[in-house]
Amino acid sequence: MKKIWFPVLVCLISFSSLINNASAWDYPLIVDLIHIKFDYESGYAYDALDIRKNQSGRKIQADFTHNQDDVYTLGIVAFTTYGEGFGYPQETPVDFPNGGPASPYTTFTTYGSVPNSVGKRSFKWKWYITKVNGVPFPWGDYLWFTDTGWHTHYTLLAAPQNPMSVPWTDVLDYACVWASGKSSESQAVSEITEKAYTSLGKNYYGEATHAQGTTFNLTGFLSSSWADCRDMSATVHVFTRAIGGTATAVWWIDGGMYTKAIKIIGGSSWQIKWFAFHQVAYRSGVYDACLKLRQAVGVNERVPKGENMDNPYKRDLFDHGDWEPDDGSFSYDSVN
Repeated sequence: MKKIWFPVLVCLISFSSLINNASAWDYPLIVDLIHIKFDYESGYAYDALDIRKNQSGRKIQADFTHNQDDVYTLGIVAFTTYGEGFGYPQETPVDFPNGGPASPYTTFTTYGSVPNSVGKRSFKWKWYITKVNGVPFPWGDYLWFTDTGWHTHYTLLAAPQNPMSVPWTDVLDYACVWASGKSSESQAVSEITEKAYTSLGKNYYGEATHAQGTTFNLTGFLSSSWADCRDMSATVHVFTRAIGGTATAVWWIDGGMYTKAIKIIGGSSWQIKWFAFHQVAYRSGVYDACLKLRQAVGVNERVPKGENMDNPYKRDLFDHGDWEPDDGSFSYDSVN
């Protein structure tokens, strides 16, 4: 956090009435912002860290110091100067017990709307003094004393869901950027699926997994160069849950099968593969971040997103062998 000491030199004759009315403080008045708490309470109701779509009036807490002996209260406000935030702290009186020099944490309510789509955004605030001991500055202006930022915040669809009810910033750094500007779960999961295939830098390896059973070894996955179908279905499922999606799960397709020509994750060419089984993410349709399909050479080449299991997904994936989808989907219930 950038802290700027700002001594204010003034003509004492011009402001003698202010000094008399506002108790015995003197120039230069030096104020510093010490801490900001964006997440000062549990849950998602009020404070600023756990923000979600279409919620305004978020709250923060901050504490301050000054260099005076007789300043009991300061009116303080901040405004957004760069970037896109979730509003700015409204003017609030900050109390200094016994006249200073330190305040307790003071709660500020922000004015302005939270962005109405998923995203990772940053902003800066410029902080001002509006009153000293309840008396406005006579020239009708505010006294700037510091800037803070860049502050980074994530806008989600809703409260994060299990197994990401406490989301990892590593996950939000991917999911909120990939789904930036989207305002529905179907839009967000489509973008997460596409970008998981194109942008994670994974190469297919079908002999091991980070997503055995219902536990996703996300730490190992993020640090590895390889992934299998279980890893990629878990990625779509867990990353969507991290931004508040509720409907994603995973689906198991059993049996040994030969595929039509596909472009497997990390691959550069279309090739026929043999799968002992296959696992996909599912949300009223198949989302498969492990491969790219095509209807014919050069026709409808795509990462499957929201597709019907039988047609077009099976039509363009399955060539011969066994095709035995499980009766129902399941969810990952833990990450490590």
